[in-house]
Amino acid sequence: MATSRFVAPPAAETEVWEYARGRWQRRSRAVPREVAWQLWLNGRPWSTLLASPHEPTMLALGYLANEGVLHHRDQVWDIHVVAPNLWVWLAGAAPASRPQVRTTGCGQAWTSAAPEPDPAGTRAQAPARACVDPERVLAWMRTMAREARGYAVSGGLHAAALVHPQAGLRHLAEDVGRHNAVDRLRGWALWTGHPTQGHWLLVSGRISSEMVTKAVAMGVALLVSRTAATARALRLARGYGLPVITYARGGRLRAYGLSPCDAAQTQSPMLSSTMTK
Repeated sequence: MATSRFVAPPAAETEVWEYARGRWQRRSRAVPREVAWQLWLNGRPWSTLLASPHEPTMLALGYLANEGVLHHRDQVWDIHVVAPNLWVWLAGAAPASRPQVRTTGCGQAWTSAAPEPDPAGTRAQAPARACVDPERVLAWMRTMAREARGYAVSGGLHAAALVHPQAGLRHLAEDVGRHNAVDRLRGWALWTGHPTQGHWLLVSGRISSEMVTKAVAMGVALLVSRTAATARALRLARGYGLPVITYARGGRLRAYGLSPCDAAQTQSPMLSSTMTK
């Protein structure tokens, strides 16, 4: 399987006063761009996504897939972009929905009450009786950070990466919103026909309960973050049989739903799934 080409989000240049070492300097700095995409589904207003401006089709398709509206590429009759509008036409009638706004803030915010996304009763593809090498997890997290070229330019962006345990990094996406970055991965996978089942989902931001439902909907085997997970997210992950790793950075990590393998059977401190199928 070939690795895809990663597209970095565009940045904007802005003038700023910087203070360092006791003196002020006027500089030009890059900052991440953010736009309000108006998503239309079968001619009706569906949602407003506050996100990065690049690759809007992948964002829209991944968002609809993670919301349970879109399941196959063949359902897409047409998709048209006239900024700031995203027009998606699906075969058949679209589900009824009220217009919503999803923010790029730390949590999900909607203009109208929305139920928690339903991963359709699926369970994660947990690596039962298989070992996960923590050093490989840490190495792939470093790779994600290195390949996040948009962040290197402007900062202020979240990254999400799809990694195959044997084949390596499949795709990476960046966005000003951490959930948007995951949606972009799902959109790429749906459009290219690349499977997500059994892969690892790596994210730079906090793991929320919605992040877990997206991971389960994608059928990934492991969800990894360089920072924290909420208590609700961990409870939900355990219920779905999804192992979670947090604070994967600086040579350390915390594992939930995984336990150390028998040291006598491995040459390095492996982790195995403790989830029951």
